[in-house]
Amino acid sequence: MPRKPLYLRQKKRAHHQLFAIPGLLILVATVGGALAFNFYYSFTRWIGFGTPQWVWLRNYRYMLQNPAIRQTALHAVIAIVPFAFIPTFLGCFIAAVLFDYISPRFGQTISSRFRGLLYLPQIVPLAMTGVVWNWLLDSKTGLLNQYLHDHGARWHIAWMESQLTTQIIFALILIWLQLGFTLLIFIAGLSRIDTNILEAAQLDGAKWFTQFRLILLPLLRTEIAIVLLTTSISSLKIFAPVYWITHGGPRGATDVPSTYVFHQFYNGSNVGSASAIATVFALLVGLFTAGLMKFQRRGQVMKI
Repeated sequence: MPRKPLYLRQKKRAHHQLFAIPGLLILVATVGGALAFNFYYSFTRWIGFGTPQWVWLRNYRYMLQNPAIRQTALHAVIAIVPFAFIPTFLGCFIAAVLFDYISPRFGQTISSRFRGLLYLPQIVPLAMTGVVWNWLLDSKTGLLNQYLHDHGARWHIAWMESQLTTQIIFALILIWLQLGFTLLIFIAGLSRIDTNILEAAQLDGAKWFTQFRLILLPLLRTEIAIVLLTTSISSLKIFAPVYWITHGGPRGATDVPSTYVFHQFYNGSNVGSASAIATVFALLVGLFTAGLMKFQRRGQVMKI
């Protein structure tokens, strides 16, 4: 049966694209409208009701001169390490262990149970996660301190009251939260790899770690790039884990721009300043995203 002419196929495809117009209009109206209002209020002084007072660039000058805002931006950049880099490479390694070591030797059932346990933090609501971690780590009534006390300890450790310990514990929690997502992507990537390649490497005497380093990692290059891109962007606009687990404390040790904006808007009634911070941060995240995507495309072109 002869194929239809190219212009007829393109015309049919154009008809399909018309169905996306209502959704695109709703998206532009909601997201674009919110961005426009946010940009307008960033030039005003407003407490959430009444008439906004036009102050021009005063909110932006305040943002540049406020060291607390710069500190929250630094926290967001640092969060890329426990929220993106470590879960990506740790998830890649664990996925390879489950796929190429646990599953062949102990069966698919054991491997699936491990995957389910590691993915569990992704499906538990973050509000519940925050309650559980605060219940475990509370300095007075926490389950962990209670366990230490029952086994002879005569002191209570202030897990979430010291800035340094809070930052370390929160980084570990972020790794735990994100690991299931990266593991799922890499398991899907490993399933498309031809097992004959690994069997040939085994026959040639290659050890498991050598196979992982020289075969699996290069074949998972696309998945690694995608996971790093998505998790890095998510880490810059992180909000829910900070809000539910540490509330930005103690004394701003884990505060990030999104939670700082939230507190300015709802607790400080400083809508103009919060809007200015949100505008600049949205622009920076957009530029960072565009840069990462361009870098990823350039790497694919060079690989080809």
